[in-house]
Amino acid sequence: MGRTSRTTASTRAMSPAPVGIYGWRKRCVYLLVLLVLALSVINAALTIWIVRVMSFNMDGMGKLRVTPEQVRLQGESEFLLPVTVEKIAAQPGVPLSLHSSRNVTLRSLAGNESSSALSLGNGRLEATSEHVEIRNGNGETLFALNRTHCLLSARSLRLREERGISLKQALQTNKIEAEPGHTLSVWSLNESVSIGAADVIHLSSSRLDMQADESISLSSRGGIVLSASSLLLPRLAGNADVLQLCICESGLLFGIAPSQRCSEGQTRFCRPE
Repeated sequence: MGRTSRTTASTRAMSPAPVGIYGWRKRCVYLLVLLVLALSVINAALTIWIVRVMSFNMDGMGKLRVTPEQVRLQGESEFLLPVTVEKIAAQPGVPLSLHSSRNVTLRSLAGNESSSALSLGNGRLEATSEHVEIRNGNGETLFALNRTHCLLSARSLRLREERGISLKQALQTNKIEAEPGHTLSVWSLNESVSIGAADVIHLSSSRLDMQADESISLSSRGGIVLSASSLLLPRLAGNADVLQLCICESGLLFGIAPSQRCSEGQTRFCRPE
């Protein structure tokens, strides 16, 4: 009997301890597993929602299509930061519009320095460049501007300014005319007015009025044609009601009294140059 009890006690003492997580530890592991599973489900749901809202696909997202040659954007988009691109173009038949609450600036860079810029601000257009050129649809130059000259190659240039236009340098053109019903005036405030042509100078109007404090010079190799129903030379006439018009060998016109001869006034007006 005693031997049997000792054998039972030793067998219990030699049996291995149970393996596993029990009690509160087991409940914590289950809780962590459930938490990770819930986070995984929420993450997957958010990912699917973002993909559907942003319309991600194999070509891009939403109205943005990315290809090896270009990035195509359909509809309206808002850029909060500067955009650096090589070319901006609209689809054929669709206008391209750029809007900004302040200004729109297009700038090209040569290295790290700005070479040309075009800025559209509040009621102003500002362009910065060494050379400005405007062409038509056929590639012909209509307007070119740089530091040395300004070129206008249109068939006609129409200026609608009540006060006229002021030029500090010479104007080269083959024709100057006023609109029907308007008066054409050419004058100089400080110096003389000089009109020159390689062929013929043709002044045509219903009434020609020529006035000058100093002189009016018309020079042409082909001739000078004055075509008008009346020719007014008020400064030449002075206070006289009637006078006769004479001309010097140099081409200078002068007026004297009808009772005098032109040769009498040559010594006074036709001075050798």
